[in-house]
Amino acid sequence: MRRWCLLVLSAMPVLLNAAAGPLGDCHSLRLTDCPTPLDERIPAAREMLTWQGEDRVVGLRNTWRMYPGDVFRTGRGSPSPLPAADRPLRDVHYHFKGQVRDLAYYRTHQRVAGLLILKDGHVAL
Repeated sequence: MRRWCLLVLSAMPVLLNAAAGPLGDCHSLRLTDCPTPLDERIPAAREMLTWQGEDRVVGLRNTWRMYPGDVFRTGRGSPSPLPAADRPLRDVHYHFKGQVRDLAYYRTHQRVAGLLILKDGHVAL
């Protein structure tokens, strides 16, 4: 069975499951570089599914401050890149409200900063 994994990176710094509690700070997590900007006001986490506009951008950028979690470190190991797919995706389209859209449209209208699609553990896009 083929498995797909879709990772959408919003316009925010990327930390993997990192948190220091509500309005936490990165120094308590022993991070070398703190994500910026460190917004003074963040929207309520309980309203995440209804965030709109700038609240959505600010909220996603600060999710690491809203929930407890761990910082993943490589330890003694070294990270390695994921292998590329034999047949990478080139032209991806989807249907929405009766119209055909492409990924450029999606990224623009959802304010997505990056997109990663994995197929069977290989980078497809």
